[in-house]
Amino acid sequence: MCTLLLGVDRPRAGMLLLGANRDESLARPAMPPHVVVRQPRIVAGRDSRAGGTWLGIQDQDMVAALLNRQVPESAEGRWATGAEPDRSRGLLCLDALRMNGAEHALTWLADEVLTCRYAPFSLFLADRAGARIAYWDGSSLRTEELRAGWHAVTHVDADDFLDPRTELAHTMLRQAPPRTLEDMVPILASHDGARSVCLHAEGHGTVSSTLVQLSWGLPEPARLLHAAGRPCVTPYQDLSALIA
Repeated sequence: MCTLLLGVDRPRAGMLLLGANRDESLARPAMPPHVVVRQPRIVAGRDSRAGGTWLGIQDQDMVAALLNRQVPESAEGRWATGAEPDRSRGLLCLDALRMNGAEHALTWLADEVLTCRYAPFSLFLADRAGARIAYWDGSSLRTEELRAGWHAVTHVDADDFLDPRTELAHTMLRQAPPRTLEDMVPILASHDGARSVCLHAEGHGTVSSTLVQLSWGLPEPARLLHAAGRPCVTPYQDLSALIA
């Protein structure tokens, strides 16, 4: 269960601020953001076990982020058969980053989920045309366009205030709307019982955190910061040169 903060057209039109905590087994190895594909140039972290990614950037033109999704209680369809998934969801995210823009990626995704069995996921995609998120529950695919403003996504739909982490994130976003990447760190590092965004659990929890700034047609530079551990105790390293 990961957490994604999204500032669409924030702090001004044409910009995207993104903050992501990756929650995973502490024993699962992964590589920090690096160049994983040269053409198109894709910078992403990489799961050392399955080879996929949870977050990546293509040539400053597109960003994609993947979150695991709760399996519906009344699950039906291919995923509900009980069989193992055909492919890792992280590979799907990496494939989407190879596409020619978010619209192309969403068109491909609609066919891909019918070709291979994937566990439920949410896939966020953004480029200069806008920001969208696709939800796959194992049997049907839905897409949603994210309006300008701040959004929070966990293991359910974007901005679902019944989710404790989403509720806390939006409370903090209203109290102090971020204007820089660094302004998102207090939210990503927050602890508040069941509402905690930075997770600490036996053998599982927040294993890394990533901050991304992209702008289209604006002078602000692209930025990439990464904390290779829990953001409450781990400094962020500036990896912006990878996407410069």
